[in-house]
Amino acid sequence: HCGAGTTASGLRAGVPTIPIPFFADQPFWANKMYDLGLSAKPILRKNLSVDSLINSIDYVTKHNFIKENCLHIKEKINQEDGVDLAVKKINKFFRANIKST
Repeated sequence: HCGAGTTASGLRAGVPTIPIPFFADQPFWANKMYDLGLSAKPILRKNLSVDSLINSIDYVTKHNFIKENCLHIKEKINQEDGVDLAVKKINKFFRANIKST
């Protein structure tokens, strides 16, 4: 469906996505994935069919740039330490905005 969590999981796995968004933030992430060359064009749920799914599978498996982009993003994600970065930013914010009592 291409919500934030499933999108992140796919990116961490380094695999192309076939987004079928239907609610909330899913269309945003589905279109972002397509725009970045990480997925097939999103299929609206009302347009989902055997043919549309086959076309999307063909698209992500036949275009090497999508696989390469996904592997590149996977490498970048695996090099991040998001928790450490968040802690550093939070500490920096508090040091800059909280006065000693």
